[in-house]
Amino acid sequence: MHLLRNKLTKTFITTFMFVFIFFLIQCFNTILTKAVTKESNNTISTANIININKQYTDSLKDKNDINYYKFTLSFDGEIGFKFTHKELNNTSTCWKVDIINEDGKEYSNLSSEGIDIKNYMSIGLPKGSYYIRIKPVNFISIPYNFILKFTQSDFFEKEFNNTLSTSNLININKQITGTLQNISDIDYYKFNLPFDGNINLEFSHEELENSYNGIYWRVSIVDENKKTYTSLVSKGTDIKNSLSVGLPKGTYYISIKPFKFINIPYNFTLHFKKTNFCEQEFNNSISTSNTIVANKEYTGTLQSVNDLDYYKFILTDNRQLTVCFTHEELSINSSSTYWTISIISKEGTERKSMVSFSDDISDSLSIGLARGTYYIRIKSSNSRLTNIPYKVILYGDFSKDTFTIKDKQTGIPSNKIWDITASKAININTIIQKNIYVTDKYGEIVPMLYYTDPKTPNTISLLPIDNYDKGKTYTLWIKDLILEGGSFLKKRTKMDFQISK
Repeated sequence: MHLLRNKLTKTFITTFMFVFIFFLIQCFNTILTKAVTKESNNTISTANIININKQYTDSLKDKNDINYYKFTLSFDGEIGFKFTHKELNNTSTCWKVDIINEDGKEYSNLSSEGIDIKNYMSIGLPKGSYYIRIKPVNFISIPYNFILKFTQSDFFEKEFNNTLSTSNLININKQITGTLQNISDIDYYKFNLPFDGNINLEFSHEELENSYNGIYWRVSIVDENKKTYTSLVSKGTDIKNSLSVGLPKGTYYISIKPFKFINIPYNFTLHFKKTNFCEQEFNNSISTSNTIVANKEYTGTLQSVNDLDYYKFILTDNRQLTVCFTHEELSINSSSTYWTISIISKEGTERKSMVSFSDDISDSLSIGLARGTYYIRIKSSNSRLTNIPYKVILYGDFSKDTFTIKDKQTGIPSNKIWDITASKAININTIIQKNIYVTDKYGEIVPMLYYTDPKTPNTISLLPIDNYDKGKTYTLWIKDLILEGGSFLKKRTKMDFQISK
């Protein structure tokens, strides 16, 4: 009996010790993973220092209490902040949480109602020290928990980037993640194009429920004056959108702003293709048209239902031409959705046009034109063709337009007289047909005065009616000189010359 009592006593002591040690381990683990912050931390200067990836528990003491927590990032990246508390039968906002800097400037915030047991916010930040500020809206004394996570990366939005001057500089072909912080926030990203070409921007976000089917983001490509080249809008249920536009080399910005605010991260990637054979905005008028080369395929996109694309070409002789227009097949109502492609003169007179419906993948028109300057104009019937790429080609036999190029001349006086001399006397029809002429950098013919001296009939002289513009470059063209007796001087010559400043 005595031996049995001793055995039972030892068993009880062993079991008690095991349970006690297990309890201590659990408490120790809780202390490691869930730290309780300490008062007073109600100013920035007395903020509690916290660590990444560690959960903290605290509470507000009264309606005037504010709790501050300080954290330091050694690298650029994104923070994710998770805020939790037990569920309350209360629909009013109890806590407001802010991410701020040492000057109190707010980067991001969230509000938590009593029935919200979990809240989350994320934001990209450059390396440095920051503060979490938690204050009451409708005071409640129950504890709250939070944990701060961090992902090191150079490819997150970094606040503050809500102006052009504070925009984030980004690289081509790198995915960037960002988050709008409130209904007034705008995120700007800056990029540089070293060459002319075409950009394509892919914009995405997580799929939201049908209740979030409204428009939440507007994404635009703008210049330094905030003039918009192209834009897209993204609904909550649109997980992917894209836009494309041709741009000349230079500096541009991506602007992302809210229609309706939602604190959900977005992603985008900017792609670039170097090419001289794409539409370059803005080309929505005759004066801003893109000059195109024959027998080359150009890619373009109408940016809105009101957008017009103009392409300019110059004929130095009468020509028979064909314009070919192609696009991908679209499964939309073709009877009311189409492009209109027109050939117009420099005075704006329409010479010929055609329509290309959404289910037509290729259309063409042919026309004979006299020498001169012309334009291809492209417009759409409705907004459903916005951001749909098309391709246009100007076909024609330009083999006779081969010119021998002479070296460029500089330091030319603004009233320069050019003397063209042939082996025989030059027929007056050379002047009438303007086979000798000067164009400016836009290809427009400069008004000239032609004259000959009876003593030197094999020389023709030309001078500008108005002086050339100082510092500007012009081109002298000589082709098909008609000589006395009806013979032709077949050699064609062109030469650039720059006027003295």
